[in-house]
Amino acid sequence: MPQLSGTANNQTPTNGDLGGMAHQSPEGFVLRPQSSATPYNPGDMVFQSTEAALTVKRRMADGSVKSISWPWS
Repeated sequence: MPQLSGTANNQTPTNGDLGGMAHQSPEGFVLRPQSSATPYNPGDMVFQSTEAALTVKRRMADGSVKSISWPWS
């Protein structure tokens, strides 16, 4: 019988293998976006945060990068 816990795609990770996201509080999820980032693969999306604005960028299937920004008020 195969081992049910572990790090393979067909196994359930044990607590020690889950990483930091496993211990996030559902009441207080915190993101710390970089001030400059570029999505690498098609479908990837990144968040940027500066003193001026919050920006979301997405790499499109054709390789272009689209973005939208919201200024802080």
